[in-house]
Amino acid sequence: MLIRPTPPPLLWGVVTALSFIAAETVIVHVLKRVAPDNAFGAIFLLGVLVVSAGWGFWLAVATSLASAMAYVWFHVNEGSGSLVPAVVVFLTLALLTNVLVGQARLRAAEAIRISLELQ
Repeated sequence: MLIRPTPPPLLWGVVTALSFIAAETVIVHVLKRVAPDNAFGAIFLLGVLVVSAGWGFWLAVATSLASAMAYVWFHVNEGSGSLVPAVVVFLTLALLTNVLVGQARLRAAEAIRISLELQ
């Protein structure tokens, strides 16, 4: 059910990406009130993981860039001087996530196809 031969419609992917980014932004905003000294940038990778697993590479890249913009917004608002290194690390991890999850999805679909052929 999670591994489909073709991804769901692109519109659903865009809605999913935007929903995750909005929810992640709210979660980080709330967590910053509770623990302002902690970095919660990894939360923005959750939507990237979901979109990477469910949709194609280019939507995952677009989600990574949108998540990075939300991440930058928090860094700018808190006056952090380490914006460039933080964004470089975040984008590197997000893009690597896109590639790895995409490869895992392809391998899983291939394994399912082979197991169906053997039956």
